[in-house]
Amino acid sequence: MPILEKLESFASRYKRLTEDMIALNGQECPPLITPEWVKRAQDVLNRSSQLMADPGFAAVKSTPQIHQYRIELLRLKATLESGQQLLLSQRKTIQADRARLKRVGALTATLRSMQ
Repeated sequence: MPILEKLESFASRYKRLTEDMIALNGQECPPLITPEWVKRAQDVLNRSSQLMADPGFAAVKSTPQIHQYRIELLRLKATLESGQQLLLSQRKTIQADRARLKRVGALTATLRSMQ
């Protein structure tokens, strides 16, 4: 596949990814980053890196469209990294809540046995 076709394919994937995020979140609330979205974003970034390493990419590297695409990829990478941190934080919160519920359950069982 010629380099420009590959680039167009990745650009359309990126566009769908951002449109999906906007549709999920609306404009008024903070971004909702899901594990599926993270996987899709990682795929776009990995494939784009492979494309940019292609020797044929050198011929189109200096065009304004490529420059804009690279800026958008950097934004995507930043969003992905913050999303991963958010998911990690949520995971820790869920683990802490589970542990707390387990302790409450144990305490409840102990109190019932004392009655």
